Amino acid sequence: MKKESNVYAYIRVSRDTQTTENQRFEILKFADSKKLQIDEWVEETVSGTKKVQDRKLGQVIGKLKKDDILIATEMSRLGRSLMEVMSILNSLMERNVKVFTVKEGYELGNNINSKVLAFAFSLSAEIERKLISQRTKEALARKKSEGKKLGRPKGRLSTTTKLTGKEEQIKELLAKDISYSAIGRILGVNRITVTNFVASRKLKEKDFKTSNNSKDQLKTIKVKLWLRVKNNSKFVRGKGKVRSEIEEECLERYDMKKSRNDSWDYELTIPYTDDQDLEKIIDELLSEAHSIANRRNCFIETDVREIDGERSW
Repeated sequence: MKKESNVYAYIRVSRDTQTTENQRFEILKFADSKKLQIDEWVEETVSGTKKVQDRKLGQVIGKLKKDDILIATEMSRLGRSLMEVMSILNSLMERNVKVFTVKEGYELGNNINSKVLAFAFSLSAEIERKLISQRTKEALARKKSEGKKLGRPKGRLSTTTKLTGKEEQIKELLAKDISYSAIGRILGVNRITVTNFVASRKLKEKDFKTSNNSKDQLKTIKVKLWLRVKNNSKFVRGKGKVRSEIEEECLERYDMKKSRNDSWDYELTIPYTDDQDLEKIIDELLSEAHSIANRRNCFIETDVREIDGERSW
């Protein structure tokens, strides 16, 4: 291969707690099999719901030229919206830039096969994303190959759970006599998860008092969520079920209100500790909603704005 072209590897995770090593491992294996040398690695921790121009990916796309290659582990790393992914692919194919994805095995360029495949994408489900269990198995296989022992020692508490880092918030809710079920809805977990976490960490103590000077005093914000669910094609039906599942699994925990049953506008009351926590809650909320839509071959459009305020997400 002539060195007139450059090979870029793109890695994206949504949260700081996620690792980029799995994606790097897969891309390196792929590049080795194709005898390609990675000229530049581009890594970022950002939600796929953010517009491409607001991510490092936008800068990379801007400098790609004819015969350059962009490698990602899967299409969903480029974005969560089908329309955005299709727009990115169309832009790159028009400039004769090749796009390789490791898991799907796609090799897209400015040729008839790629255009047919791109057309098929628009009629098919949201870009397929591998099941979490499959990614977990891959990560475990990689760690095992590195000689690491899997699992935690018997009798030892897990250092990281869904509620790790929320101890002070849970204590504050308990001090206000908030039920475990309500805490579970607020934090987006099952009541049993809250019960076990409180018991194992001994968070409910008789002599516990919430400090008035605590930095993590619980605040609330009212936001308006505009949500539109669309089918990926005329051959797909399911947006009504998707909307219902998003309401039940994502929105009801935040005291969901809407003016009428067929309204696309929702009013949510979100409890949070600080601005960083609020950003994380909204990002996770939207990511979960996108995931539900993906399961039923649909996609969503959203807009979140603070009621009686200027903030938006």
